Amino acid sequence: MAVTGHWIETKIVHTAKGPHHILKLHSELIAFHHLEGRHSGSHLAETFVSVLERYKVTKKVYKINMLYQFNIWSNVLMMY
Repeated sequence: MAVTGHWIETKIVHTAKGPHHILKLHSELIAFHHLEGRHSGSHLAETFVSVLERYKVTKKVYKINMLYQFNIWSNVLMMY
């Protein structure tokens, strides 16, 4: 299982015309974990939450995920 993080950094630059927002997209590989056994929703969930807890981002990711829906059935099952 590959877990990646994506976020947008906002920087405000003050110019003669006023503040100007510069957005920078970041993407990082957080973990690459060998997943043994079936790739069921519950097994994916256990592994995913373990990775999130290891990097102490569980609460932050949970709040963000509540804003989005998943199209892949295993990912949907993983979140419930």
